[in-house]
Amino acid sequence: MKTAFVMLLAQLPFICTATPLQFSSPDLDRWMYPFNATPGSRSSALVFGAPSSPGFDERDGQFLIGYDTSPQITSGLAPENYQVNSVTLTLRHDGGDFTYDPTADSYTSYLDSGDAAYQADADAGRAIELFGVGFRYGYTSDTFTESTAYGPGGPPASGIRSAYALGFQNGVAVDVSNSLDSQNGGAAGFDPVLFSVGQAIGLTAGDTVSAGQEIVFEINLSDPDVLAYFEQSLSDGWAGLMVTSFHAASQGGSPEYPSFETKENIVGQAGILEIDVTVIPEPAMFFLWMSGGMIFFHFWRQRKMKC
Repeated sequence: MKTAFVMLLAQLPFICTATPLQFSSPDLDRWMYPFNATPGSRSSALVFGAPSSPGFDERDGQFLIGYDTSPQITSGLAPENYQVNSVTLTLRHDGGDFTYDPTADSYTSYLDSGDAAYQADADAGRAIELFGVGFRYGYTSDTFTESTAYGPGGPPASGIRSAYALGFQNGVAVDVSNSLDSQNGGAAGFDPVLFSVGQAIGLTAGDTVSAGQEIVFEINLSDPDVLAYFEQSLSDGWAGLMVTSFHAASQGGSPEYPSFETKENIVGQAGILEIDVTVIPEPAMFFLWMSGGMIFFHFWRQRKMKC
């Protein structure tokens, strides 16, 4: 009877403690950039913008990171069965120096100064942004790989990437690659819901970020859409994140935009994901667990009384 009860317990969904579960390296990471000739095998991924370059996504160089969460967190339950308490992503910068900005900047700060909606950025630098991941052309987290085509054949163009930065606008999941204005086929300018803004621990706004600096993203789970994204992700068994920025790209000279180490960087640090979650068993399974426990206790008590 004791053996049967132990076997029953082993079939229960995994219930996490308050200690965050750590995923020390992504299962998939890729620089999502149209001119990336070595997808999935680069040692670093660059994130920068092209807000004034028609034909290119405004969030041009994006960094896709994906984690198979099912080995540590049981998948397949209803999204509401995952009580997600916190999610943290830690990356390490490995490129040139850039100015640290720990706050999000409104799309209005990127508009032409003659635009009636233009508002100057109140601080130095540009933020490092974090979003979810969306797919098109029939791809899913199960079928998209590090070598999947960036988009359809032909010259690069905006709005065609097969995996893109997914954010929310008025509760609707949208591709935020072009959120500044409509010149690249995006909607009129808007500020999407950010999953997080990267924080450089030990630095203050305006400081210089140099190679080796860790950038930490604390996910904004207070937003119901972001929370729902992670509940669904854990149900699917795959958590995808996309890192973006509007730092200006440069041709020649020392780069002044974020560049992050990937899992292919043999001397670096791949993205570390920490998830603190409590998995609530399905009612039927919980009843089965309780019933098994009561049966075991009943027979255990009877044996004790006979002794």
